[in-house]
Amino acid sequence: MAATGTKPVVLDGHTADWCSSLARNEHGIGTFLVEAPNAELVPSWDVTRKVARLDFDGVERNRRPVGRQTRIWQRIVDDTNVALCAELIGVF
Repeated sequence: MAATGTKPVVLDGHTADWCSSLARNEHGIGTFLVEAPNAELVPSWDVTRKVARLDFDGVERNRRPVGRQTRIWQRIVDDTNVALCAELIGVF
């Protein structure tokens, strides 16, 4: 099954051979494995990190675990935000 869409900000995304991507579907939020996404480096405020835009149009994707994953991904996003805030404390 071919994927469509774009992920505009992916850290080190230009090095990806495959990626897990979130997308809405009939069950809520689902996880998809996308092989060989089209990547393009984009400018960012943080010069220490490379940021890429991933384009999924026409790229093959496979659905990974079936079922509702909305709550799991909400927790992952919350934990990631806390980790990034902790990292930024050291910047100042």
